[in-house]
Amino acid sequence: MIVDDHLALSVLSGRRSLSEPGEQAPSIPWGFHFRLVRAVLDTRTRGRISSRADEQMRAVIMAPPAELLRVLDPRHLTLTAARLMARYPVSVVGAELLAAGIVLGVPVHVTDGNVGRSWHDIALAEKIELRVQPANPPN
Repeated sequence: MIVDDHLALSVLSGRRSLSEPGEQAPSIPWGFHFRLVRAVLDTRTRGRISSRADEQMRAVIMAPPAELLRVLDPRHLTLTAARLMARYPVSVVGAELLAAGIVLGVPVHVTDGNVGRSWHDIALAEKIELRVQPANPPN
């Protein structure tokens, strides 16, 4: 499965388990991993992500263990992402995320706050399984 930065943080912090035992770890596109790393490194602001990350968590985010989270090589997604951007109104990170679902043929899991306006229409047109989850699931 493909995940966004908020779901990746939940996985890396142990708050959520998205894969079943024996399944491959979730994957994050490079653009969303970059956003996550930047959020924890930017000391000028304290956002939802950076406020929850201590030094140990920052180290895990910057170099996630492959058994918890795989960072996808963007080169394998570039052509498909560019095609999506040429057809639809979507950002680079959104196109890369959706392209990962197409190229790898797996569901894309994203938190409700990250869903772009056109993503549902793109997912429907391109036959991408888009699963929207609450950013803060009930306990």
